[in-house]
Amino acid sequence: MPVGAGSYRIAKLTPGMCVLEVFPDYYAARGLIDRIEVMIIPDTGGVWTVENNPGVLVVETGEANRQELKTWRRSRLVTGCSMLTMNLAKPGILQNDSFRRALALAVDRSRMVRELGYPHAFPCLGFHLDPQPAAADSLYDSEEASRELERAGYGGEGLKLYAYLRHEQAAYWLQQQYGQAGIRLDVHILPWEELMKEERLREADLILFEALLSEGLLRQIEYLLSRYSFIRSMLEPGIQAEVDRLVGRLLQEAEPEARDEAFQRLETWLIERGTAVYLTYNEARVLSHPAQQGVRLNAAGWVDFKDIWFKGEG
Repeated sequence: MPVGAGSYRIAKLTPGMCVLEVFPDYYAARGLIDRIEVMIIPDTGGVWTVENNPGVLVVETGEANRQELKTWRRSRLVTGCSMLTMNLAKPGILQNDSFRRALALAVDRSRMVRELGYPHAFPCLGFHLDPQPAAADSLYDSEEASRELERAGYGGEGLKLYAYLRHEQAAYWLQQQYGQAGIRLDVHILPWEELMKEERLREADLILFEALLSEGLLRQIEYLLSRYSFIRSMLEPGIQAEVDRLVGRLLQEAEPEARDEAFQRLETWLIERGTAVYLTYNEARVLSHPAQQGVRLNAAGWVDFKDIWFKGEG
């Protein structure tokens, strides 16, 4: 069992629950709360409720309905983007440039945000975190998508779309949206550990997942280099080699601005080759009782428990 990190240690870890206790031997500041219980609340199909208790903190994932807590504070942060990676190492229609362009053009991202709601916040057109994302989708063009499908000679064959449970609603929304464009998707919802298996990655045509972008450039580079990434694992060897070369040049840049520019060139290169369909920027949201102080979302979409304290009455 992992020991934890910083001012807390893991005291208990079971499916659906993790108990943290303050770690008195930590060299720096002591955590202000003695015990923290992190619980996953399953989606039962109904509206779940929480007591109006100052000791409860709610991190929403968008998978279940909840009661309205009008007096509670709400913090929000755009953390990443949902995207479809295409298996370019697999023979078939995805090898066709026009078909891949059709996949990018056929999605109305603004409508996706409206109809799916939280955590989908804004249309997303690239693998970077735009500080001021636009509400309009400048890429969606159903007529041009139809022309690209005709150029591709698409015959209606089904594509296997794999996703894990958190993205089930979005997966079936995409199935319907692409169906209207004449593209057939077969949706497969798998447990996370099953989706990570190499045989699943080889047989999938498309994988729907959320890339965490708010942790900065190093996390984005990790998606391009890690063999466990849903992005790199779907690229054919020639593109992988070119990505490695471009990342190597990026890492030789001494100045942050030069590294950011090099990454933008790499991103443009990947977009031009149609390696993925970027969908929406997603946000994390946390609800906290007014008595809780110091509640802030970090780059990973979680709160730093060590910073939370309680304001007494009067």
